[in-house]
Amino acid sequence: MLLMACAENYTGIFRDVVLCIGEECAEKLIAKYGGTRLYIPATLGTGHDLCLLLGGDAAQRLIDGFKGEVLEIPRGWLTHIQQRNALMMNDRESGMPQRALAIKYRLTERTVRKIVSGINAAHQGHKRQE
Repeated sequence: MLLMACAENYTGIFRDVVLCIGEECAEKLIAKYGGTRLYIPATLGTGHDLCLLLGGDAAQRLIDGFKGEVLEIPRGWLTHIQQRNALMMNDRESGMPQRALAIKYRLTERTVRKIVSGINAAHQGHKRQE
């Protein structure tokens, strides 16, 4: 399951990176380099890791926008959790039992209960404000 790196989920320079190379390519950067710093060289050969990972066009856009910079690549964990929880809530609303959710998302049933009840409580509070 590939979860997309949406620009609105990031701040600072990585948000600019997502806007520059697109969400799919940004997700590839996170998957490979998340939690590390990545130097963006001024030029790339066709066999450079960034070209192989992102494709030539996206790698060139990254260079055009960030050459010579060291980028802090986020782990993307918070985004992953938020997206997983949204998918889980959809499954729950479709009638999937908590045990099946726990197996599908590789969580304990207790964790599933906490997530579902927390989301339900937040959803109820949002409805009251409307």
